[in-house]
Amino acid sequence: MHPDAQDFCQQFSILQSKVLAKYDDLLLHISNDFLRTLAIIRLKNPSRGVKRSNNETTKKKNTLDGIVDIVEVDDVTVVANTPVLRVKLTPEGCDEAQNSPRPNQPDELGKEIKMQRVISRSLHLSACSRSSQRYSETIDRIIRVDHAGELGANQIYKGQLAVLGNTKAGKTIEHMWEQEKVHKAEFDRLMNKYRARPTALLPLWNIAGFALGAGSALLGEKAAMACTVAVESVIVEHYNDQLRELMENPDFKDHELLATIRRFRDEEQEHHDIGMSEGAEQAPFYKALTDVIKFGCRTAIKIAERV
Repeated sequence: MHPDAQDFCQQFSILQSKVLAKYDDLLLHISNDFLRTLAIIRLKNPSRGVKRSNNETTKKKNTLDGIVDIVEVDDVTVVANTPVLRVKLTPEGCDEAQNSPRPNQPDELGKEIKMQRVISRSLHLSACSRSSQRYSETIDRIIRVDHAGELGANQIYKGQLAVLGNTKAGKTIEHMWEQEKVHKAEFDRLMNKYRARPTALLPLWNIAGFALGAGSALLGEKAAMACTVAVESVIVEHYNDQLRELMENPDFKDHELLATIRRFRDEEQEHHDIGMSEGAEQAPFYKALTDVIKFGCRTAIKIAERV
């Protein structure tokens, strides 16, 4: 292979590997042929980027077949007048380019360099757009699940209070329900602010939440508190997972949402602790009861994330 052609292939290989490494998700479905086309910008001169060789063996080994024709001739001035673009990638990505001029090289090559920068920045903007879209989907999912969860919690306490409203535990349940009402109202507001899609199963959560609350209360005050402990432990765990997910996201910027989730997490932990202090562990079949409720809550979360 002609030394100049070999040098070009090496430069292109480096460029391709770095671009693929940085934009692997963006370029997942882009073919190699398209990437090679991006690497060569031909403006007014259709022969730009052409290497010449009469050697048939060299032609067969051409890794850029269909993009760059390698043809060897005796007239070295043709090769000498063929501009070669050397692309230098910075740590931030392919934003900079420089050329390695040859004798009699036209100033027009600067246009190629600018075009290469445009391509690089377009790739960067596309990657940012894709990343921003994924972040928006994450926020939508978080708000949808939390809205459904707070609705369910409201219905659980509503069901418990319907059965135990006139008992000693009634005041405790009412206190926790008042806080859940605030949580529900806040996620109603966040749903509108972020234009998040609510789960399609809201009617089911209404019925299931009330049934769980009333059913546990019918088993007695201790069983109602065991239900509270089970539900709130799953919610606290879920909120902690969301806080980690948001803080680890490089596109994170919604500090209001983070503060809201953190505050609600602390209040749900308080509800859990109240349930424990009210004798939740004294409920009949406490372990089996709480395990079943936890499983149901985790299943509901997974469903709300998708539906």
